[in-house]
Amino acid sequence: MLITDGQPTTTDGRYSPGPSTRAAKERADNVKDLGTYIQPVFISEVEKDAEDFMKYIASGSVFNIDTFDDLNDDLVDELIDNLCKK
Repeated sequence: MLITDGQPTTTDGRYSPGPSTRAAKERADNVKDLGTYIQPVFISEVEKDAEDFMKYIASGSVFNIDTFDDLNDDLVDELIDNLCKK
């Protein structure tokens, strides 16, 4: 499970589709090829670029929530159910 508040950014917080994004995509491809299931939980208001990035590295769906408070028991149960089926 990958819990994140965003996609690769520069030091000023801007999305950076450069080397860090390419490296993250390559690493995700490598571990998925080895059989690792990546389940992102995206804690942030979702921007199109960020959502596309998370969908790329995910093995399946992406869970989107607005705040850490939204990571409640119901969502945790849903994540467990989803991951145990894999």
